[in-house]
Amino acid sequence: MDTIITQVKNLAASANEAGRKQLIDSLRNIQYAIETPNDTLRRFGGLVGEANPFGGRYANLQSNFKLLLHALVLI
Repeated sequence: MDTIITQVKNLAASANEAGRKQLIDSLRNIQYAIETPNDTLRRFGGLVGEANPFGGRYANLQSNFKLLLHALVLI
């Protein structure tokens, strides 16, 4: 694992902006591919904190999303 992390860091250090963004996208895709459904719920749940990140007009969306998360956990 440490070898892989070192390789990724070396790739990032030597990449241009486009290559770095491609590396980030690839790592994110790997993360999504190996996470469990529970991990996904936690990741989405972290997007909707106590402070409203969506602003005033999206407050209802935040509330609905919280209800959806709770419903999915109960299934």
